[in-house]
Amino acid sequence: SLPQEVRRACIPIRKADRPFGQWNALEITLQDDRMTVVLNGQKVIDAAYLPDLPPTGPIGLQHHGDRVQFRNLYLKPLP
Repeated sequence: SLPQEVRRACIPIRKADRPFGQWNALEITLQDDRMTVVLNGQKVIDAAYLPDLPPTGPIGLQHHGDRVQFRNLYLKPLP
């Protein structure tokens, strides 16, 4: 289980979801052990600390039980 401060840092600071049936656009930046998430042009997670991340590995796509679709996934290494 992750420490409470790590879980808290990963909770979005605002609701930026589009209405049901419309596509959402996410930009997720992971630099070292910090993650920033921009949802539909609004920063919703800012430099959340994620300890003990491996330097490489698979990427997981999460959902919460509802029907979900993903499209146009791009990966870009950071300099």
